[in-house]
Amino acid sequence: MSVRRTRKDDGSQWTVADSRSVYGIRHWGAGYFAINEAGRVEVRPNGPDSAPIDLYEQVDELRQSGLSLPLLVRFPDILQDRVRQLTGAFDANIARLEYQSQYTALYPIKVNQQEAVVENIIATQNVSIGLEAGSKPELLAVLALAPKGGTIVCNGYKDREFIRLALMGQKLGHNVFIVIEKESEVALVIDEAAELKVKPQVGLRVRLSSLASSKWADTGGEKSKFGLSAAQLISVVQRFRDAGLDQGIRLLHFHMGSQIANLADYQHGFKEAIRYYGELRALGLPVDHIDVGGGLGVDYDGTHSRNASRSTTTWTTTPAWWWACSRSSATRRACRTRTSSPRVAAR
Repeated sequence: MSVRRTRKDDGSQWTVADSRSVYGIRHWGAGYFAINEAGRVEVRPNGPDSAPIDLYEQVDELRQSGLSLPLLVRFPDILQDRVRQLTGAFDANIARLEYQSQYTALYPIKVNQQEAVVENIIATQNVSIGLEAGSKPELLAVLALAPKGGTIVCNGYKDREFIRLALMGQKLGHNVFIVIEKESEVALVIDEAAELKVKPQVGLRVRLSSLASSKWADTGGEKSKFGLSAAQLISVVQRFRDAGLDQGIRLLHFHMGSQIANLADYQHGFKEAIRYYGELRALGLPVDHIDVGGGLGVDYDGTHSRNASRSTTTWTTTPAWWWACSRSSATRRACRTRTSSPRVAAR
């Protein structure tokens, strides 16, 4: 079926090149979407080297089969290809730098809670991927979807019910981390752990002084309302120690803010965070997971106006973490990230 061509204002023939320019598809398509020589949108679900699907023909076939428009067409292969690209970039540089641990990607389901999206992401083969929940409804969804033994990180506001639900998830066989962001959460974790007779796995969110330049910079830095100061960190550790639960502190979390425009900001944050990590290890805590939060700037309009996400590989080759570990003589631990640039679904 041919595509009807129109004419431009000057009377000349509208061309495929004109369509590509007007819609700027090469800037945002990332190799998955393009306009073919027939002037139709085509999709390559497994990346630019995979076989194309003519979306116009596909919709026409579906319509002829009896389906009515509009239609929602999903391409789960794109989600899984993005996961493979993200984890592959980290794995390649972990091998190159001889880093003695592994990388796990965390998918925050607040990005897209649709069951089909989450299921396809965690079904990606040969990758290490976990889920993050920031509320009770999200945690209920995550517990229902996560495979047994899967990693679940609990962030955000936590009341007694949220913490009890997280601990029940641990009893069911999931690898659950409850990230402490406020001192008031400590008593709830201790009380509920005693009630359920379970040793909780705890993470500590540290409030860094390093501040990134971004639109949402107030989610990071010393004045952030989220995370623990150095003094609060020591107090929290002591309270868990007094309760006999300090050996469950296994994760250090920090958050640099969202839409970070420059990788140098992350480098400063890494260097500061590893010093906290070294001090926690020196206190005898078995911290063996580093959870890096925040988001690199996404080039939504294709103008390449920021320095952060030229590629996933650019971020993973940042040497700050490895440099900082070497400087502090600290054991290198598993790294987990929730960065927006390599995220596999749009907000």
